[in-house]
This record gives sequence, C-alpha cells and structure tokens, in this order.
Amino acid sequence: MKKIGDHANAEKAAAEALELERAVAERPAAGPFEWNEYANGLVKADFASLKQPAKALDLALRAAHGTKESDPIILDTLGLGLLPEAAMLPRQFAPSARP
Repeated sequence: MKKIGDHANAEKAAAEALELERAVAERPAAGPFEWNEYANGLVKADFASLKQPAKALDLALRAAHGTKESDPIILDTLGLGLLPEAAMLPRQFAPSARP
C-alpha cells in the first residue's frame, strides 16, 4: 500500500500488525522469540509514528536474557535501530565485551 501511495491505509495496516505482535508477546505463554518479534516490529516499522525504540530495547533485552544471551538473531535485534539507547545496555552487551 505504501508503495502505491496509500500511506493512510499502509500505516493503519502496519499498526494492526504491531498490535497483533503485541498481543502475542503479552500472552502468558510468550517467550524470547515472541518478545524478539515484537521488538523487531517496533524498530523496523515503516512509519516513525509506530517506532518505539525504548520499548523495543526492553523487549530485546528480555528476549536475550531469556535465551541466556545465546541466540544470535535475538542478539542482533539489540543492534537494530537501538543505537541511541546503547548507553543503557548492560556491560556484557557492550562491543568491547564481545569475544
């Protein structure tokens, strides 16, 4: 929709997709992979009004801790659009702490 210039409907559809990801991530049975998917959606949203990097960082950290920092896809989420929040990262996620 966005490609054909229907920005209003594209933004509405993107918001609905994020709402679905939020609902899945907040289920009692949700875990690191659901939290990571929602974090990715909040970072990669095509519309600035839908981006929530601080919330994405919280979710990505939660997902990383849930996998004992062992899943590279989840760890990659920590670097997606979260650079302004990098100062808030725990020391073990700092670039100098990586092997």
